[in-house]
Amino acid sequence: MSLLLSGWPENSESRQRMLESASSSNFTQHFVSREVPLAEKLKTLARRCKNGIILFLVPLIFAPLLFSDRKEAKCGYCVCVIAIYWMCEVMPLAVTAMMPVVLFPLCGVLDTHRTSQEYMNDTNFLFIGGLIMAAAVEKCELHERIALFVLRHVGSEPKWIMLGFMTVTALLSSFISNTATTAMMVPIGQSVIQQLITSFQNHPQSSETHRGRMGCKRMATGLVLSICFAANIGGTGTLTGTPSNLVLVGQAAMLYADGDSGIAYTNWMFFAYPLMLICLFICWITLVFFFLKDAPAKDEHVTAMLKDRYARLPRMSYAEKSVLCCFALLLSLWIFRNPGMFEGFGVLFSKGFYSDSTSAMIVSFLLFILPAEKPDLQTYLKSDELRNKKCLMDWDAMKSSFPWNVVLLLGGGFALAAGVKESGLSDLIGHQLTAIEHLPIWALQLLIMVIAMAITNICSNTVTASIFLPIVATLAQQAGHHPLTLMMPVTLAASFAFILPVGTPPNAIVFGSGLVKVTDMVVVGLIVSMEMLFTTIIYINMFGQQLLPMDKIPNQNLTITTTLRPCCFCVATMDDRSTSTCDDFENRIFHEVDSATVDVEDWNATNLNAAIGMLDKLNLSSQPSDVQVGGLRRRSELLYGLSNYEENRTKRIEHLENARKAAEEGNQIEPNNFEILKLLCSTTGRLAEESGLTKKVQYGFMFKTYLDKALAVDSNNFELLHMRGRFCYQVANLSMIERMAAKVIGQVPNVSFQDALDDLLKAETICDGVAENQLYIGKAYLAMDKIKEARKWLETAAAAEYDDAEAVEKEHVDEAKQILETKPFR
Repeated sequence: MSLLLSGWPENSESRQRMLESASSSNFTQHFVSREVPLAEKLKTLARRCKNGIILFLVPLIFAPLLFSDRKEAKCGYCVCVIAIYWMCEVMPLAVTAMMPVVLFPLCGVLDTHRTSQEYMNDTNFLFIGGLIMAAAVEKCELHERIALFVLRHVGSEPKWIMLGFMTVTALLSSFISNTATTAMMVPIGQSVIQQLITSFQNHPQSSETHRGRMGCKRMATGLVLSICFAANIGGTGTLTGTPSNLVLVGQAAMLYADGDSGIAYTNWMFFAYPLMLICLFICWITLVFFFLKDAPAKDEHVTAMLKDRYARLPRMSYAEKSVLCCFALLLSLWIFRNPGMFEGFGVLFSKGFYSDSTSAMIVSFLLFILPAEKPDLQTYLKSDELRNKKCLMDWDAMKSSFPWNVVLLLGGGFALAAGVKESGLSDLIGHQLTAIEHLPIWALQLLIMVIAMAITNICSNTVTASIFLPIVATLAQQAGHHPLTLMMPVTLAASFAFILPVGTPPNAIVFGSGLVKVTDMVVVGLIVSMEMLFTTIIYINMFGQQLLPMDKIPNQNLTITTTLRPCCFCVATMDDRSTSTCDDFENRIFHEVDSATVDVEDWNATNLNAAIGMLDKLNLSSQPSDVQVGGLRRRSELLYGLSNYEENRTKRIEHLENARKAAEEGNQIEPNNFEILKLLCSTTGRLAEESGLTKKVQYGFMFKTYLDKALAVDSNNFELLHMRGRFCYQVANLSMIERMAAKVIGQVPNVSFQDALDDLLKAETICDGVAENQLYIGKAYLAMDKIKEARKWLETAAAAEYDDAEAVEKEHVDEAKQILETKPFR
């Protein structure tokens, strides 16, 4: 119609062509879409329905687990469904995190009350307090002032600019949100990049113009990448730096009866901050090598620009000063509650009544109370004017900037961990992982960190930590290590997501700048990940024992390992049936077993094997717990005795290991059964003597752990006191090279010659006249350069009397005489 009304002539050829092209037949020909193949339609439909398909199919796939009578299987169903929903992000992560409240009660894993408690526990309040502090810093824009203050001093050369950006980003992300830090630093970085490129364009090097342009492009990529890498690394430096750190604290506390894992803000910072700085330096070196080889020369305009931006900032406001004071107060409360080097103010409160979360909430309350403007008490203000006065923090700012989704995600991780632990699923998985428990500690750490790093690049670090920490804690139990030796590497690895843009919000922000290609992030991220992996393993094995609370042993039957030369010791009195806790019913069950072995003096391989065969026919798992303990104790005794008759070293070690495992099962049922604990000491010590270097280190510390447990039950047992004293002497006497070698293989307990002396002297008061004990008292005094006391005890040992049959006692007497002939005593 518009053509007819237009001024075109009716016989115009162009008008005719336009009318023909607009005809219905031509319209259909030109504008109807082409036939789409069925396969492509199905692919499009699958993409559109992906979330719905996953939501529907995943519960059906794992449904067979629900028909099992075992609680572990039902918990496994819940974990698999939640983990897949998390990784595929079919719902917001925080929504998925609330699923344990529904699934655990319905599946009979945990009741609703117990599950819901995990969403607002002590650790979550610590996180909330830290986030409120971070939100207050962002609200008054104190973080921008700090960033510009540091950056204006780094110079104008690209590599130093990069180091300045990484230092500031890591420092800020240690205390405030990694995402907020990156979001603030990227625009500043883009300004610096633009200034450097402008300077190069104004002063190009004619001979290398193309190379210079490529260098500018690579430099821009490297600078923005350095920001997200530093944000991820910086979060590991403090306890509140990233949620995965708090997941570790919360789950480690579950391993202790009193809920105190010994991890506090102070010892975490002493351990992790140096590691964070080392990782940051290594990452900087790598990024300089990859991206700044052809970067433009230094440009003083950059420094001038940063100084100008800092100069244009308004004077430090009253709000900024107040927030800075609150921040300093919070750090002081965290550090001096339990500094470790001396008693903190935490001792003024009963155990468990004041924690780091208490400090965080106290300062949070202050932020909502203190005014944002300097109080003026002289000026009269009306009520509506008073209402308009702002505080350092207000609820509107909380609603707009506080990440409640992360709080729910953290709580969901704690609930998931509680279900895994209470159902026994973590124990079951740990038992299945016994195939790798024989690996050295560094190999276990390497394996679990690689797995954690792979997973954390496709889902959040909180999710990764929540899923893996209960499992590796149980694996540590099975392998005989302190839980922190495996839990700490997993926690740190969860923050090392450098490979994919979706790995962390900082990665996504930097990728969204348009200056980074996926290939750049993947290649460099993979290299940096490997560097962080090996750096972390070396650091933990060298300094973890000194800086982490690994001397605090969990009360839930975790077996913990570490050290070296085990001492010879007396075997537990295995024929003392009177000390058994079994009742008459148990004695009737084991009558034939006991009859087969009679006394220790009558043991031989034949009757020991016969007795073991009888025990194997009994269905101990269906018996009462005291009967189970009695059977496991006997099995351990019999296997230990059988090892004495085995000439083949491999089979002998196999018998001893089976004896240790039987005693360990009994210890899990009755943790305070003294006879079981003595058997654990005996079997573990023999295994340390029989094994190679790697196992010797592991069984050595396990031996010390069992001694501590046994002496906690009976602190006046001469044999155990002597064994522990001798063991402490041998460990304290290690040379620096031996100690470092042992740390590479496993762990070394933190003991001294004074620890050895305390145990040996106490043993002497219980049973005097034992030459071996007197010998080691003298050796301990000698190691402490107390020659007078050493001479006294060595002379006493050298004068001890012994029968011809006491060959071992003769060796100790002779050793005491030889020491007295050495230089210090001449």
